[in-house]
Amino acid sequence: FFFAFEFFCSMFGRLATSAAVLGCGGVMYAATNPSVPLHAKSFWDASPAIVSYQREPENSHLKIWLAKKGVMSAVGHNLVIKVHDWQSNMKMTPDGDCELEVEVDAASLAVESHWKPAKKPENGIEGIRGQKVEIHEMDNWSIGQIHGTMRSKEVLEVAKYPKVTYKGKGKKSAEGFHFEGTMNLHGTDADLALDSVITVEADKSGMPYFVMKGETIFPMTKWGIKPVSALMGALQLKDEICAKWEVHFVAKTE
Repeated sequence: FFFAFEFFCSMFGRLATSAAVLGCGGVMYAATNPSVPLHAKSFWDASPAIVSYQREPENSHLKIWLAKKGVMSAVGHNLVIKVHDWQSNMKMTPDGDCELEVEVDAASLAVESHWKPAKKPENGIEGIRGQKVEIHEMDNWSIGQIHGTMRSKEVLEVAKYPKVTYKGKGKKSAEGFHFEGTMNLHGTDADLALDSVITVEADKSGMPYFVMKGETIFPMTKWGIKPVSALMGALQLKDEICAKWEVHFVAKTE
């Protein structure tokens, strides 16, 4: 980490000295110009500027993981759902306090795949709560059936509640940010805490940006959504939604 930090410093240390420096999880970022992404500069220098960030869509993703239960669960699917249309913006002060806003188009949620516990954990990817899993494709007929149910009045009611939003305030933690905020889902507001790990990376041109990764698990019934069930309850979704994200943030160009 320190080697990477010194590398960024050497690359951008000659930039304009009027840079606005911001704190993020113990790492400082500087914006020398509103049209230029933030640059890693120093650990503890700070200025009173507040800098706004926006999601870089090409490399960012937000996915929903769902798990099944019941005596007939073998015939169902554990789902991975990708959010296709969403926005995420953040404002940060020099001491690392920040405000996060996320907006999701509920109709853009689409089944990407289904997952099973990995037969060989060393070959699996990380799923819910760190469990090693295997990812499998689904047939179009099954995907269509799930989309119909998911968007209907039985679940998300996307015609009535087209947006899902989150607004939270964050504080620096040991590795990134801890957010306390409110999510509006299915027309219901409820508290939701988020934790994200922060890393500094660079694009192909050497321009640094920061990446926020994390996951949170919450009960869907808290937002008035009843878990889908079939076969007289012998096959059900668990009352939990696992949201996993990787957001690449760059300074807003204004």
